[in-house]
Amino acid sequence: MTGLLFISSFALAAVATAVAIIQKESGTHFAPEIVEAFVKCQNEIKKVMNEV
Repeated sequence: MTGLLFISSFALAAVATAVAIIQKESGTHFAPEIVEAFVKCQNEIKKVMNEV
């Protein structure tokens, strides 16, 4: 159980890092409309991660 919690914490940190990078690159590397849609889906992404 402890290992699973560690993986979940690691995964959440990885997602947070990815979101920060995507937001930072909005308009340069990523289309702003796509970034906005991705950010709006964060609750759904976290929900799916909790189900896995």
